[in-house]
Amino acid sequence: MTSTDLARIVFEMGFTEDWLHLGMLSNALLAELAADYQSQPNARPEHYRHQAFTRFMQQHEVLSPEHFTALAQLADLDENPELGNTMWSELIERKDCPLAVLVQATQKKSGALQKRALERLQDQA
Repeated sequence: MTSTDLARIVFEMGFTEDWLHLGMLSNALLAELAADYQSQPNARPEHYRHQAFTRFMQQHEVLSPEHFTALAQLADLDENPELGNTMWSELIERKDCPLAVLVQATQKKSGALQKRALERLQDQA
């Protein structure tokens, strides 16, 4: 696969420069996701973004508050609102989720996400 092919597939999967700047996409992961994406006739791009997000979260036991804020912004900007909410949910459930991000979730989100963020805030009080 050429670098042009890979760039096209990365674009098709909906990855933005923010994903790269946050260090969420290694060359190995991109190659793996791209190969799988090409082999699926009805591939859903959001599944690949979720896979990359989940792997990143699993590989980093502790994240800085700045990283949490940037990841929350990435979730807000995702073209698929369901994926964005799933990303928020994973952020909220992390033990190292900063108070500021939990507060942000209570202000920006609604329903179950807002409720869970409020519960997490109460647990930390």
